[in-house]
Amino acid sequence: MTYLKSIILAALLALSASAGARAQLSTPEQIPEQIPEQIPEQIIAQHQETLLAVMKNAAALGFRGRFEKLKPDLEARFDLAFMARIVVGRFWGKMNEVQRARFVRAFVDYSVANFADRFDGYDGERFEIVGRKETRRKDVLVFTNLVKAGGEKVALNYLLRRNEAGWRVIDVFLDGAISEVAMRRSEYTAVIRRTGIDHLITAIINKTEALAAG
Repeated sequence: MTYLKSIILAALLALSASAGARAQLSTPEQIPEQIPEQIPEQIIAQHQETLLAVMKNAAALGFRGRFEKLKPDLEARFDLAFMARIVVGRFWGKMNEVQRARFVRAFVDYSVANFADRFDGYDGERFEIVGRKETRRKDVLVFTNLVKAGGEKVALNYLLRRNEAGWRVIDVFLDGAISEVAMRRSEYTAVIRRTGIDHLITAIINKTEALAAG
């Protein structure tokens, strides 16, 4: 028991006795400890542990099993709702609430399906975290490599931003430089201009189903 907890507990006991209170007090073991906030590197390390586990069991899991394993990981460590708003840019303000909800749901499922499709096997790969950099906006870029069995390295860098829930991934840079969010924004806004948001939502759902079908 810490010195501060001893003082607090003693004061509560004294107050209870003087007022004739009969309420039971929490023991020191029942006083909850505050869980430290995870730093960006920890979040990425846990995400990549999940990826590696999925890769090692890819065949047994199949696409659906990989999808189910990866979805809670991405929802916990990525700010997918924020990413969904960014990829449609100014068109987000022109969407009604139903369209927004449908788009975010389609975007989340497609994002998970992409991971399930990409990480579909294991051949001795491993991940390594090689550094970090704070941006001018106080975001953090975590530099990592996917190291193949022969030693070849593929850069996978993650941009994290802190929100009310803590640090969350808001972009992934393939080969170290290709922004996933920027690619999708270019594609999605072009579709919206041509055919509208409802057509885009349908197209994303169709792409997810195509990935699931192999």
